[in-house]
Amino acid sequence: MLSKFTSLFYESDKPKTPQEPPKAAPEKQGAAVPAVPVRVSTRPVAIPGQTDPEMLKILEEAIEAANIPGFDYIEFRDVLVNMSTLGLPEPKMFQAAFASAQIAQVTKQKLLEAIDLYIKVIETKANEFHDYVAGLEATDVSGKDQSIADLDKLIEEDATKIQELTAAIQDRRKRQDELRMEKAQADMEIKNKTAAFEATKATVVDKLTSDRSKIDTYIQ
Repeated sequence: MLSKFTSLFYESDKPKTPQEPPKAAPEKQGAAVPAVPVRVSTRPVAIPGQTDPEMLKILEEAIEAANIPGFDYIEFRDVLVNMSTLGLPEPKMFQAAFASAQIAQVTKQKLLEAIDLYIKVIETKANEFHDYVAGLEATDVSGKDQSIADLDKLIEEDATKIQELTAAIQDRRKRQDELRMEKAQADMEIKNKTAAFEATKATVVDKLTSDRSKIDTYIQ
């Protein structure tokens, strides 16, 4: 049943042209230290939010788990999908689908209430996702700030011992660069996941809201 449900909500996003990676801001310099070769890596690039098939599946499963027994909005959508090849005007399709609902003793109000319920289900899943993202940010992004700050302090202290500590400074510069890249990678991955989820959520909620409006308009 959900395969039909998916076809109404999901359209493959066209691949986007990759954007140029942002240029890094100049780092604040502490005490003078010898020039140290630093590995230059490409920073992660944000991907515009797109409907994600795996996230869509999660939202579909949440709606399916909350499916009201008997004929409701989901079965109403199935009827619309089956009629979509008939070439009927949209108002006629909705009215014909509603006729099937009426045979099952389903009213317009029950259809609207079912849509409202499924929107609430999506919002609940959205809250769970945002909590998950907050946890990732705390560990994978903000959690690395202290490590970077600690290394900055060590580098400034060691700058006065250039001759003895050159090797140590080189190692720490390398690790600092790795930490910055790990932080940037984690931050960008979280932003990409958030953008994908929001786009997926918008796809589902927009269709639900659109159908709710059409049911309210077309069916008297």
